Amino acid sequence: MIIIGGDALALSTARELCLVPGHRIVVLWPEDVEFARAVAQVGALFVAGRPDSRDGLNAAGVAEAVTILALSRDDQLNLQAALRARDANPGIRIVLRQFNRTLAAKIEQNLANCSVLSLAWHSAATYAAAALDSSCFRGLQFPEPDGPLTGFALRLAEDERIAGHNIVRAEQALGARIVAINGATDLSVDAAIPANARLVCYGPL
Repeated sequence: MIIIGGDALALSTARELCLVPGHRIVVLWPEDVEFARAVAQVGALFVAGRPDSRDGLNAAGVAEAVTILALSRDDQLNLQAALRARDANPGIRIVLRQFNRTLAAKIEQNLANCSVLSLAWHSAATYAAAALDSSCFRGLQFPEPDGPLTGFALRLAEDERIAGHNIVRAEQALGARIVAINGATDLSVDAAIPANARLVCYGPL
């Protein structure tokens, strides 16, 4: 995974992702000795380079990366870096920070395999969660501030093959708690989950 950014959000997100086994985390940003040292301390690799340049992205390993998280304070830089990464690696997943909510919504509608998070959702845990699970819309560390990464995510009953199951069986199959079904939160544990139901689930990532 590649993180674009040179501030506390990028560093916190790198720290969150380094706690999840099986991922190589690279932070791409122009040369900054102090920031590079902080990145190394959380377990990620710092690569010095321009985030919106082909050379910088190649040095960060864009061809093999599964996800790019463009989290700088510059909307235009984030979008340019993400689009260049997609050109170099058509299968890469994009998580994009955008302050402009209208633009954020348009980008997410028109760019496949992309999550765009606007100012209201800025938290390292949410960016990390979205990088790991495309349907996750809110991440947090629970039950302690430095606890394991958890998140709220959307699931479709058909996709998960749980239509017709009661909530207890469905939660066992999902490995997560079901907190809403088709927007309803007053749930009976014995009720059967309808076909085509949209579920909001909460659990570990």
